[in-house]
Amino acid sequence: MRYFVIGDDGQKYGPADVPTLNQWITDGRLLATTIVENEATGERMSAQAVPGLNFPIAAPPQSSGPVGNYGAPAPMGSPAPTGYVPPASAYPRPGSSDNGAKDLQQAWIFCVLGLLCCPIIFNTMGFLAAKRAEEKGNPGGATAKIANIIAALISIISGVIFSRIGAGR
Repeated sequence: MRYFVIGDDGQKYGPADVPTLNQWITDGRLLATTIVENEATGERMSAQAVPGLNFPIAAPPQSSGPVGNYGAPAPMGSPAPTGYVPPASAYPRPGSSDNGAKDLQQAWIFCVLGLLCCPIIFNTMGFLAAKRAEEKGNPGGATAKIANIIAALISIISGVIFSRIGAGR
């Protein structure tokens, strides 16, 4: 059996089968109080009344993330119930667990290496890794980009200063 999810924005999303709805519960996108509509009958009910849905004992807090679509939404005339925030992109989202943490880690490693030697190479690589992390939604990406730029400048300026000191002897 498949169900439409009635979102906070008054839109119908889906339809989705029970395994997909359970994944949305795990992701924190579907609460027990969310209104769903049976695709076949049009009957509306709270999600907790749907057989086969597995809600945790304590429901996770509702996400305040961006609103997106699962397909072409059908406008609804009634006020939207609370408890459902659709994701930025449609399900399934393979590889969506990559939040850029590894890219951010690489950016900081390259930042330190750039301070020690070869700032043009390492800090450029660090900047690019930080940019990838930022594109994947990691909030630390912007800071790592700035840190790599500053590290490159420090390394280049200190290299110029030390070469002039060495040349003056």
